[in-house]
Amino acid sequence: MAVNQTTGAAAPHERGALVIATVRRFKFALVALIVLAAWISDVGLLHRAAAELPKLTDAELIRRYAERLAGVKATLSPTSTVGYLSDREPRDAVTDPYGVALYYITQYTLAPVVVSLSLEPPLVIGNFEQPAAAAEAAGAHQLTVVKNFGNGVFLFRRP
Repeated sequence: MAVNQTTGAAAPHERGALVIATVRRFKFALVALIVLAAWISDVGLLHRAAAELPKLTDAELIRRYAERLAGVKATLSPTSTVGYLSDREPRDAVTDPYGVALYYITQYTLAPVVVSLSLEPPLVIGNFEQPAAAAEAAGAHQLTVVKNFGNGVFLFRRP
């Protein structure tokens, strides 16, 4: 490395090479940090989703849900289209994968009834893990209770 005898500083072309090497190392470290953070985030998300899902086989989960929803299925016409309301978040698989799973299991269990992720149809199914939350949700959306099936499942009507 050439050094200026007066100032003791590295020659300009060598300082530039040193700066470029430092910037490259910084960029590499930054990319590595971002990749690591993304990996940790994905692992955490998978772990959280697995912890939330019940330790049941798919067939057992569907069988239990069919039993839970039997009353509302018997009440509806097979050609019905109903809305869906829950205390879980059925629209976001990232923040609530279990809520999304419950919505799809509800659709599967009630088929051929169409279960829409909307509050627009005249009838709306309420699917609540905390039944006390049903009254608050119904009031917030101006829904009236048609029937409480007693297990967190409700049938609401729009005005």
